[in-house]
Order: sequence, then structure tokens, then C-alpha cells
Amino acid sequence: MSKLVDEVHIRPVTEADIDTLWHDMRPVDRDEMRHWYGGMERRILDYTVHLSIEANAGYIGDDLVAMFGIGARNALCGIAVPWLVGTTYMDRIASERAARGARARFLRESLEQVRIWAREWPIMENHVWEQNRLAVRWLRWLGFTIEPAEPWGMTGELFHRFHMKGGL
Repeated sequence: MSKLVDEVHIRPVTEADIDTLWHDMRPVDRDEMRHWYGGMERRILDYTVHLSIEANAGYIGDDLVAMFGIGARNALCGIAVPWLVGTTYMDRIASERAARGARARFLRESLEQVRIWAREWPIMENHVWEQNRLAVRWLRWLGFTIEPAEPWGMTGELFHRFHMKGGL
């Protein structure tokens, strides 16, 4: 695993990335999307990627770890919506001791990306399912404020609103 840390790369999302992620999505991310939208349809993933201002795929070696990006909720007011959807590989690097180097690299890269977005957007906000504990912990580590969970989405499950003031 340690030799793969040098092979971390981020690039714009392709249709092949969307297909790969769709077939290997983290179960908790799939459940989060289902609770938010009331059903998990492939078009929601396509919609998220294609309507984003920026959509990237993060790889370690040949393995897709996640797709992430940012969309504009209200460009005139400077409100952006950051998002991330992971593959099962993300769970492996989060839990395996041998993946410590890959995990550290992922954290550094994601922090740098959020800092770039924070310089460009006065406000970043979105919601995360309360049961997506890894994502909640990661968002808190990135510096987002995590609000208490409230019913949200089509099924009324509990979601945390998360936000950050940018424009730094």
C-alpha cells in the first residue's frame, strides 16, 4: 500500500469514473442519497456531476477512491455546495492500518481543495446524513461547522447541515 501513496492523482471526472463509482459506491453514500432523494437512481449521480462547477475523481494507483466537487446553490450570493461520494476503497483506506499513508495523503489533498474553494466562495454549505459517521468526522476535521441533525430530504431521516464561511 505505501508505494501507492505516491500515485495519488486527481483529475476531472469522466463518464467511466461515474460508471465505476456507481457500481462500487460506499453503501452509506448510496443510503444517504436514497434518504435525501427518496430513491437511488443513477440520474441523481449524473445530475450532481454534470451540474457542478467542478467535479473531480480521486485515484490511488488505478483505484477510484472518490468523486468530489462543488456546485453553486446561488452564484449571485456566493453560496456553493461541496459534495463527495466515495467507493468502497475509501472505507478500506479509512480503516486499514496499512493504508495510513494513503489516508494521510487523502486528508491533505482534501484539505487543500477545501482551502481553494474557501478562497473562491463566501459560503459553502450542504447536508450529510447523520449515519455517515466517516463523512461527518472528515467534514469536522476539514473545518466545517456541523449543525445538530434535523429531518431532511424525502424520507425525513436526520441530516446535519454543514457550512463554512469562505472568501478568505
